[in-house]
Amino acid sequence: MDIQPSQLLERCPLCHEKYGTGSIQLLGGEGKTQTFHCACSACGHAMLSVVFEGSGWLSSIGLVTDLQADEAQKLFKTPTITSDECIGIHTSIEQNSAKICQILLEQAQTPRRVTKRKTP
Repeated sequence: MDIQPSQLLERCPLCHEKYGTGSIQLLGGEGKTQTFHCACSACGHAMLSVVFEGSGWLSSIGLVTDLQADEAQKLFKTPTITSDECIGIHTSIEQNSAKICQILLEQAQTPRRVTKRKTP
């Protein structure tokens, strides 16, 4: 597949400005699917876009993100979660839901200390 990202991913979906040169990076792909990271220099937001190629057509799905391109690349390369892992975490949460709720309630009631950042 030879998709030129600028053909489909031309403008930021949030501020509608055109993406600048070099702001669209290919993260990877498989078969007729490619994933891009698009960073908008105008508004500072970013998007992950999955582009599919069919017989004479293109389609894309976008997800607004706060990930930088290098972070998205690391995420893109991580192994997928198996169905057994998904069922395992669901079971664990279900078995420990009362304890989890108690911890969350305690954290919500605990006053947080606000610390100022030191400016260089």
